[in-house]
Amino acid sequence: MKKLLYTLLAVSLIFSACKKEEDEPTNSGNNNTGNDGGTTVLTWEKTYFDGVGDEKGGADCINQTSDNGYVILCNAVSDIHFLMKIDENGDEEWRQEQFNLTYDFDYLGKTNDEGFIISGSIDDSNNGIHLTKVNEYGNLEWSSIIQQEGEVQYISETIDGGYIILSENLIKTNSQGILEWTKDFNLDAVSNTNDGGYIISNSDSLIKLNSNGNIEWEKKVFIITANTPEYDFKSIEETNDGGYILAGSSGDKPNYELLLAKIDLNGNLEWDEKFGGVGSGGDMAKQTIDGGYIIVGHTRELSNGSKDVYFVKTDLNGNQLIGKTFGGIDSDDGLCVSETNDGGYVIGAETESFGSNNIYIIKIDANGNL
Repeated sequence: MKKLLYTLLAVSLIFSACKKEEDEPTNSGNNNTGNDGGTTVLTWEKTYFDGVGDEKGGADCINQTSDNGYVILCNAVSDIHFLMKIDENGDEEWRQEQFNLTYDFDYLGKTNDEGFIISGSIDDSNNGIHLTKVNEYGNLEWSSIIQQEGEVQYISETIDGGYIILSENLIKTNSQGILEWTKDFNLDAVSNTNDGGYIISNSDSLIKLNSNGNIEWEKKVFIITANTPEYDFKSIEETNDGGYILAGSSGDKPNYELLLAKIDLNGNLEWDEKFGGVGSGGDMAKQTIDGGYIIVGHTRELSNGSKDVYFVKTDLNGNQLIGKTFGGIDSDDGLCVSETNDGGYVIGAETESFGSNNIYIIKIDANGNL
């Protein structure tokens, strides 16, 4: 009991609301408005200081809020982790900072009550995984610890109000972060499905699980031989037709390419498309309101520097409609993307091109323009 009290006390102490810094975030682009069917669409790109400076940091997750602003999970190499809230123009409103090196902020999910769930490993010795629930202002509501190992790659609220977590294992908790079950799968990505179950992917296969984590079906999607490329998927999401969209890369380094693959509801490959040329990869794909898809990642072949943020919009069949690069002369990488309430898109990225400001947020219109 004492250990639990000390843990909860420590968690509550590491969350402190920090006053907005006097310097405004660097605006490395324009802050214009366009008109799309009568709706004003804001466009801008801004970078933010991550508290470290020369070390690489970035925006790992971004979620739009009810006031049309954004909450961003930010990480830096030196294990500084924080939530940052910006308004619809990209101006910083608040930060909730966490400097305790024993708690990592690996992934952020939005919850149905307009708050957020954060998860990550506790320390380098892998003494567990924490779940931390905060409200819409980033204030702590509760925290729990489960005795599982590994870096958290994904967390999301489930239909029953609990949480599904991808780490070394697949982990399911209840609404208060109490462990319900774990499953040992070799997997790259996971997502909720509308039937209350889950879909998981590894390098060449998909596995459909029910709500208890039991296998409903398993399907080999890609055939890997000595003469075929390897597949590395970073993102999977259920689509409107009950199928799935995957984003990642295909090929051996340094000749890999960004790969987008559409799978039907039974796990059969419908189509796959490559984008970005040699040295490109996808970190996230989402279906858009029009039935098409958006993908964000990076490209070397099409970049103006060593590596640029790469954004692609496709139609329902994977045909490219938009392809845009963003960044400077050094290394920049898109990590997350979302469609916004005004019909545009917002990209969270990491950058080494803009001095000590390593967190890179890009707000574009429906055509991918700033």
